Amino acid sequence: MLTSISQNVNWENDRKKLHHTHQIFRQFSNYVHLSVTSSDIGVELENIHKNLIAGTAILTFGLCSSKVSHSSFDPDGYGS
Repeated sequence: MLTSISQNVNWENDRKKLHHTHQIFRQFSNYVHLSVTSSDIGVELENIHKNLIAGTAILTFGLCSSKVSHSSFDPDGYGS
């Protein structure tokens, strides 16, 4: 498992970066799961092409990547 906090990436609007990051780690393991969060302000028009402070990225490999046991929604929209 690899965890990265405050990487300043607007994951809300950069699916190409998300796919690219996933592909990089697929070189090391066939089973990779990438979970990311960022603030809801990333979808606002003035912030679409900006990097945002905070957010997280969690990569899991192998057996750990095969099942998501729980997920939820951040009602405040902070993404962390």
